Amino acid sequence: MTHREEFNYYTHRYVLIDSDRPETEEALIKARKNNIAVIISEQCLEVELLKLCNVTGNVLKRVKEDSKKAKEEFAKIGKHDSKSYSKLFPKTLLLTERKKGNKWLDELIGVFEE
Repeated sequence: MTHREEFNYYTHRYVLIDSDRPETEEALIKARKNNIAVIISEQCLEVELLKLCNVTGNVLKRVKEDSKKAKEEFAKIGKHDSKSYSKLFPKTLLLTERKKGNKWLDELIGVFEE
């Protein structure tokens, strides 16, 4: 099966896009043109994850405008893998943050509820 055939096999397609990237607008256009639902994070994924981990103060101020620094800070507490995610983001935390009005998290969890 080709990549295109695999892509067309799915009935729903989603993409999580960082709003701080210069190519965000182009990615949005391509996604919508190809019938891909878009979930947009307020900042880069690492900033969003750090906020979920209740990182605050100077660290959060420092990383909000610099995705490279955000990636470095996130690397100090975890990796981008299922083992780290399950430890850092238990279901109770995710549901609590979702109820608080975290839009991108709500949309992301909603994908798996369909």
